Amino acid sequence: MFDISKFNDKEVKQSHSFVLFEQGPPYCMLGWEKYRLFNADINDCLNNIKREFDVKVYVYEHEVINIENFFLWGFSFFQENAIKRDELSEILILRLTNIFKRYFLFGGDILINNHREGFNNIFAPDLMMVYVGLVESFELDVNLKYAPPKIKTYQKEDFELSVFEQPVTVSEFKGIIKDYIEMKSSEDLIYRFSSNGYFSNKYRCNKYLREEFIPLFQFVKARGVSEDAYIKLGIQSENYDAKITDNENELIIEVTSGAPKNDFSYFIATRNNGISVLPLKVLAHLKREIDSLAERIILSINKKHDKNYDDERTLLVTVPLEYTYQNEAIVIDEVLKEVKSSVQVRKFKEIVLMFDSKLYSL
Repeated sequence: MFDISKFNDKEVKQSHSFVLFEQGPPYCMLGWEKYRLFNADINDCLNNIKREFDVKVYVYEHEVINIENFFLWGFSFFQENAIKRDELSEILILRLTNIFKRYFLFGGDILINNHREGFNNIFAPDLMMVYVGLVESFELDVNLKYAPPKIKTYQKEDFELSVFEQPVTVSEFKGIIKDYIEMKSSEDLIYRFSSNGYFSNKYRCNKYLREEFIPLFQFVKARGVSEDAYIKLGIQSENYDAKITDNENELIIEVTSGAPKNDFSYFIATRNNGISVLPLKVLAHLKREIDSLAERIILSINKKHDKNYDDERTLLVTVPLEYTYQNEAIVIDEVLKEVKSSVQVRKFKEIVLMFDSKLYSL
């Protein structure tokens, strides 16, 4: 049962200021080049607040899933003294407002604060539920360091890499992968969310499965590759990740990840919380990762260019859907636009970005 008294005790020590974006997140509205300037100004402002007042302000964004293209940006800090809390809130709002006015056209007040009069009447019920979650979770500690247990914490048998020592048909390959990743039992569920299971690189088989085999599984399905074609997986014995042979046609595939640098931290932070309701500090971490997404994709592609492969191959770049809000079209379009403007196909036959199971050729 919700305890309003405990909630009020928490809320009085917190300041939350919000900006509502009704046409998508700022990087979609500004484009990545201008967004980087805007974001740098925001971060400079928050760093100055930290230096002047010794208060850390967390900045984050949240997708309002029941309203198309509606995103919420929040700026939150903790201050036990109510007078100091309100004084600093006004300073923060003034400085942020000046930044927002340089980049956006807003009518009326840009930021709304939880301790200003009328706040409860501004937020719709769905947004108020988000706000309640932010208040409740603000003081939760979030450990983003990965220290996998030495002993396996799941019972599911590890994926047997030896099944791919020899070429298999695409039909056989799809059947093997599908059979292993289907959620058919509690063992499958525990494996998926275990700290040293599916999302962990502790065991070689999990790394191959997640980073190469499943992306290839999705690729051959999306491209409609013949069931009778043969696929040979490299698995360190070859200088490619996969080779597909269909009669006399041959397709060599190189797989790489377009994930943010601290990608695994996201799964550590959300393992015990799921992905629907995230603590405030996790949202702040996630925003930093999203801000780096296009840059990391470009970096991954350029690193593969530097390999100077002798043959003609397709580069498959996998992008975790967690950083595109379950593949929101406006977010994907903006990422694609930035990547296309910054990389060339060069020696690759084709560069394909994979967002979950959707493919986009550069």
